[in-house]
Amino acid sequence: PTHATLAIHTLNSTPLQMPHGKKMVAKELGVYHGFRSNPSSQEVGPNAAGYYERSGQYRKYIMLDTSTRTNMYSNVQPGRYHDKMTTQWTMALLIALARKTDRILVLPQVFQADMDAGTYFSWPMMDYSKVSEMVDFRETNFVSNRRAWKHDGGGWPFESVVTTALFDANDPEEKISIYTQVTKRSEILSKKAWRGTIHDSFFLDAWVCSLLTMPELESAELLLVNPDRNMIGGNLRGMIRRLSRHNEYFAEDEDKRKDSPPPVGWMELELKEIYDMLGWCWNTAYRHSASKTAASDSCYGKGGPPE
Repeated sequence: PTHATLAIHTLNSTPLQMPHGKKMVAKELGVYHGFRSNPSSQEVGPNAAGYYERSGQYRKYIMLDTSTRTNMYSNVQPGRYHDKMTTQWTMALLIALARKTDRILVLPQVFQADMDAGTYFSWPMMDYSKVSEMVDFRETNFVSNRRAWKHDGGGWPFESVVTTALFDANDPEEKISIYTQVTKRSEILSKKAWRGTIHDSFFLDAWVCSLLTMPELESAELLLVNPDRNMIGGNLRGMIRRLSRHNEYFAEDEDKRKDSPPPVGWMELELKEIYDMLGWCWNTAYRHSASKTAASDSCYGKGGPPE
């Protein structure tokens, strides 16, 4: 090493092992070089846009937004205390929303209050190798790395942001409320709230459709989504029961089906597809908090079924 050395490549005790974990540790530390195609290259697509220096259609991200903190999932919130099932479905929903809106998912941190209380990265607990061709991912600390910002003299990682959330309506005659807010830097450009009464099965459909019809979403660099309403005990279990009845109905022989198929939204079916493709490493998920994470902690390609 010399006085100009920023990092040593091994990032682990064993060379030529655990490439995904090594790459993620480098990214989280902010020492990942990234890539950018030669300007004269004829390559097109997201690879040509590079990892950090991106623009236009290749600079579209999605992040978790909750009442706790942006891009942090808390395992100690009321209704989901240490609930692995809720964690699994929330991560699957983030990936499904990223896929549907054609955005890059910035992986959230996870807060765990246990013997080793603290924040954890999600990639040591979640195996997303089977969906990596559907959705592009970025490390949790991506936004903290100024190379990921568009440098125009400003101190803002994202110029334009759409924030959205799904709530239970406070009007007894309505069932749901969808809120969206559009901001450019610190200026709020618009706020909208939509209320309606539809079957629970179609709440996610209504939420996604409301986003896809927003002209501001196409140019927004960041989409912040708050899925908490759908990820609390009764609402989540209701969706799981609907999906289970739906599968049972179509598993029967057609001539033995007595009733109509139970109502299930197309977004719920896409969510279930993603959920079934994810793996989990719960035995080692909380072995090391974020500041101690090693390459060997990566769950990529090693996950087991959900719990």
